[in-house]
Amino acid sequence: MTTTCRRWRLSRDFFRALRYVQVPGVDAIWRQIWPGTVADFPKRPSSSAHLNGHPRAFSESYAVYGRGLTLEQAKWVMDFQFVRGINLFENMGFFSDTTQFREYFCPPDWRLSPQWVQFPMFAQYAKPCQLPALHRHPGRRHRAL
Repeated sequence: MTTTCRRWRLSRDFFRALRYVQVPGVDAIWRQIWPGTVADFPKRPSSSAHLNGHPRAFSESYAVYGRGLTLEQAKWVMDFQFVRGINLFENMGFFSDTTQFREYFCPPDWRLSPQWVQFPMFAQYAKPCQLPALHRHPGRRHRAL
């Protein structure tokens, strides 16, 4: 089988393509996860991790949610993903460089917000949700006989 043919077969099967990825994940941007929106895509990396015996499923969120995002809304987005099996969370909430205006890439940048003083509570909230990742899923390779 040619390399091109193998790549084509892998691209058609999400779970096969992620079989060897140690921490499968998603990006949640542009308010893809929001009240009233159907967004089940965080379940895919979670299922891949479970099927392949990996303890973690990853999400990088808030990259283009904008400066109007409140911590309550951010918590809702985080909870939405946690109940779908995401257990490693990267908060994309800051500009790496503020010297230039960026029209499209606009994370909340909570450091500029009056909510910044509450941000440590938000970060602490996420910690216990990641504890289940310390326990391995039985997965396909670890199933008892």
